[in-house]
Amino acid sequence: MKEIAAAGVVGAGGGGYPTHAKAKFRCRVIIANGAECEPLLGNDKLVLLLYKSEVLEGLRTLGQITGARRLVVAIKEKYEDVVRAWRGQAGVELCMLDNTYPAGDEHEIVRDVVHTTIPEMGFPPDVDALTFNVETLLNVARARSGTPVTHRHVSVIGEVAHPAVYRVPIGTPVDDVVRSAGGATCSAPVFLLGGVMMGRLAESGEEPITKTNGGLYILPQDHPLVSIYRRSVTHRMSEARSACTQCVLCTEACSRNTLGHRLYPHKIMRLADLQLHEDSPLARSVFLCSECGCCEFACPMGLSPRRVIQGLKANLRRRGISYDPGRFSPRAREFRDIRHLPAERIVARYGLTKYQRTLQLSDEKIKPARVRIATKQHIGAAAEPVVSAGDRVKTGDLIARIRDNQLGANVHSSICGRVMEVNAAYVVITAGEGS
Repeated sequence: MKEIAAAGVVGAGGGGYPTHAKAKFRCRVIIANGAECEPLLGNDKLVLLLYKSEVLEGLRTLGQITGARRLVVAIKEKYEDVVRAWRGQAGVELCMLDNTYPAGDEHEIVRDVVHTTIPEMGFPPDVDALTFNVETLLNVARARSGTPVTHRHVSVIGEVAHPAVYRVPIGTPVDDVVRSAGGATCSAPVFLLGGVMMGRLAESGEEPITKTNGGLYILPQDHPLVSIYRRSVTHRMSEARSACTQCVLCTEACSRNTLGHRLYPHKIMRLADLQLHEDSPLARSVFLCSECGCCEFACPMGLSPRRVIQGLKANLRRRGISYDPGRFSPRAREFRDIRHLPAERIVARYGLTKYQRTLQLSDEKIKPARVRIATKQHIGAAAEPVVSAGDRVKTGDLIARIRDNQLGANVHSSICGRVMEVNAAYVVITAGEGS
């Protein structure tokens, strides 16, 4: 456990929960999440194929730490080469998933494996399970040999010369990643970080890659996804008030609702429509939302219940209001399996068909001239810098440490060079000799 904490391992699937803290829970089942939830990504598949022995080591290590009796690898059935590589592995079960969204969501995978729904506002340990992304497991195995987290695999997709999965030093500017992938093939490209359904637009090409960034989409300015993501919450609230027809399709598509949680996006849209008092049981239910975007995809009017919910969440948090589920045991809806969104439909709807391809791991070694490494790339408190401007560092050197007994994760240098700037939010390092 100490090695995992020292290495700064966090959830690589996007959550960023410190792995050493998560592994403190005892459980019956550990699930290696290799589902590749977001469309077009290729990270998890390649990690499972190319680093099988290390992923298996990480899985078994956490199994021993947590006392798990079942080790399960969740993968999509369409990845036949991955299935062949892992089938028959001693002591490991396979959970085969359809090519649908949001397959890969923690609540969805746990329900498929243990056949019990995680309670509202709950977590996998509530049903005696834990999930870890496969790249997290790779990092756990390397942590045991003293190797900290300094790089991450990123799927580079879209208007770029050489789409592929790249191993990127943490803190590398987006512009450098695109340049290493042969450069953008459109003028004034826009960068979408994360995924098609749950991502966000980068503020600029200077934005750095973090431990939780698994996808980078390069899109032209006029792409429909760019327009969708640029609309503000205020704009989305206004749209809801003027155009929501209460057709219920958003609720029928809601991944939390199909699991039996009391989340009804069409009713929440009425809060924007009628401007009802936000501190109500209905308003508080917004905290059940995973912000997966299924409701947005299902809306025939092009509205975004997800963004409305985001706005209401922020408002309630500012006022210190939360949601108490009480003693409620959710049961998955009978129609759950047929409500999942086929990944191909998402790709077609959002104009991404031309970018659909099998990604390979690039042998291009990305060497940024400068990295800006955030001290908070995880859930919990920011790590505190332990270096000063002018210090020389090597790849893997500790540059920010989390305090004892504090939730968070250590941060390490991803290149060799000189520290140029240090503040509470990030450490800037320029490459030097030996990098």
